[in-house]
Order: sequence, then structure tokens, then C-alpha cells
Amino acid sequence: MMLRRLDPVSEFDRMSRALDSLFASSPVSPTTPSVPLDIVETPDALTIRASLPGIHPDHVDLTLEENVLTLRAESRKEPLVDGTKIYRQEIPRGTFTRSVRLPEGLGLDSVCADFDLGLLTIQIAKQPEPEPKIRKIAVRAGSQEPVLEAEISGTSGDETPQAE
Repeated sequence: MMLRRLDPVSEFDRMSRALDSLFASSPVSPTTPSVPLDIVETPDALTIRASLPGIHPDHVDLTLEENVLTLRAESRKEPLVDGTKIYRQEIPRGTFTRSVRLPEGLGLDSVCADFDLGLLTIQIAKQPEPEPKIRKIAVRAGSQEPVLEAEISGTSGDETPQAE
């Protein structure tokens, strides 16, 4: 019996090449497509940019629910002409969804979105910091008005004064 020395690194490389060749011939990507985002905060606003190449603006849906912004976009397949041969199909198709939890302090009533050349730009203005409310409280000195008025009923002295 001959002993064979096992090299885990070369075994891993062999498996990785086998998986790469398996997915290279398949039109389906091994990972779920995602919408790439840029999120940038300035002193005045939060800006979210989403890359949606090849997607028509009518196929983009934005919703805002409880501080979560959800982007849903659909990339539709083009109809094929009879006799068409597909040699490679790497552009992801289907419905893409991406949700982002928004930070506090944004004016969620003033969200605007623009779509230009496959780039969706969402602007959300920040709410100004509320200024602290300062309330002046009058201080009475030597007031002749009692704070609590008590009424004593009866003459026995056993009863407790009732506050009104």
C-alpha cells in the first residue's frame, strides 16, 4: 500500500478551479445580483446613489416605511428573434431589491429622487436641530396668596383639612 501525502492548499485550488469552470459555462451567476449603493452625508442632506444600468425609470419603485427606504427595480429580458444564439449572458436580469435603514434627524417628508443615465440619486434633507426651548418661570416673593387653601368644617377639631 502506497501512502499519499495530502496537500490541503492544492486540493483547495483544484476544487476552486472546478467550481469556476462549472459556473463559467452557466448563464446563471453563483451570487444573487445586488444594487450597488453610495451613501453620502453632507451637513445639509443625506444622498443615496444607486447604479441601475439598463433599467427604465418606470421600472423603479421607491418606498419609505418606518425609517427604512426600499428600492425595487426590474431589469426585463429583451425578446429574442428566432435563430438567436446567446454565447454569454452576464448582465443580471430580474427584480432587484435593496433596503437601507435611515438615521434619525432627516426630513422624511422632503425626499426627492432623480434618475439619469442609469444612476438613481435620492436626496433627503436633514431637519434642523431643534433649538432648546427656554421658558421663563415667574417667582413670587412674599405672596399673600396661600399655595393651598384649607377649609375646616365643624368645631370638634378631629377632621382633616380638605384641599380644594
